Amino acid sequence: MKSGRLIIIVAVILILVLSGVIILQHSRLSSAAQKDAAAKTHTAELQSKIQSLEQEVAKLKETADYYYKQGVDLQSAGNLPDAKKTFEVVIAKFPTSNLVGSARQRLTAVNEAIVKAEAERAAEMQRQQEEAAIPEVTPDQLASDFFRNSGNFSRQYLGKKIRIKGKLDGVGDFYVSFAGDFLLYPPYGRATWWFDVSDLSGLAAFNTGDYVTVVCVWNGEKRSSGKGFLLRGLEIHK
Repeated sequence: MKSGRLIIIVAVILILVLSGVIILQHSRLSSAAQKDAAAKTHTAELQSKIQSLEQEVAKLKETADYYYKQGVDLQSAGNLPDAKKTFEVVIAKFPTSNLVGSARQRLTAVNEAIVKAEAERAAEMQRQQEEAAIPEVTPDQLASDFFRNSGNFSRQYLGKKIRIKGKLDGVGDFYVSFAGDFLLYPPYGRATWWFDVSDLSGLAAFNTGDYVTVVCVWNGEKRSSGKGFLLRGLEIHK
């Protein structure tokens, strides 16, 4: 009997303890749920306030003064397309503003700058295309072309830009010289012709033996010795 009562007492105690644990956990869960609900409510309130502030800011921006200042900043930063749009907004949305006249003047300046920039881009693209189309030859090729067909040499090179690429045979104050070798018909061996390119500047950085590229034009002039050509230089670089 006593052992049975003891078992019942222990069982009751365990039931009470487990019930307390369950009640405590439920209380904690209820508290967490309440906190979560409160946090969600607070977040929703903050989002609502943010939206209200954004709307107020948007209203403040809807002025001629705001758009005009924005256009000036964009123009100063070189963002011409967006500056153009912004000045157009001032003129279209606020026709009675005292800033419209100034906005028109700036819009005119911006349009002129856009046209100029587009023209410069087009000119640069054309220059690059022309640069890429310049034929590149070596001094040996020039010498061989002249020796084998002097008449065709004139038609091929006279008055046209060419890019000579090779080793410098000489450097003066305002000219550089190339030596072009070509093979004569046997048994005569090799011969040399010289190509002097004048009207160049910045030649202090160049020395005999340097491998360079020179863009130049041949206008039909030849060396007084007869064994070479005089060309007008346009640019030189290593």
